[in-house]
Amino acid sequence: MRNHMRAGWFYSPSQIARYFPSRITSLFNFPRLEFKDPIRILRQLNRHQWNMFAVGFAGKRSQYNRLNGSVANSS
Repeated sequence: MRNHMRAGWFYSPSQIARYFPSRITSLFNFPRLEFKDPIRILRQLNRHQWNMFAVGFAGKRSQYNRLNGSVANSS
C-alpha cells in the first residue's frame, strides 16, 4: 500500500473514508470464546506463579485495609 500522506502525519479525507468502512465490519465480528474450567487452570500454575499471585493478593489486601482503617490482626 502506498503512503498517501501529503501533509506529514495528517490523514487525507480519502484515507479516512477508506478507514471507517473497514472498522465497522470488524466491530460485529465477535470471536467465539470457549470457557475453560478454572480449577484446571489453577492446577496448571507453577510455584513461581502462585507466589506472584499471593504477593499481589497480599498487597491489594493491605492497601484495602490501610484505606479503610482496619487492621488485619486486631483482637
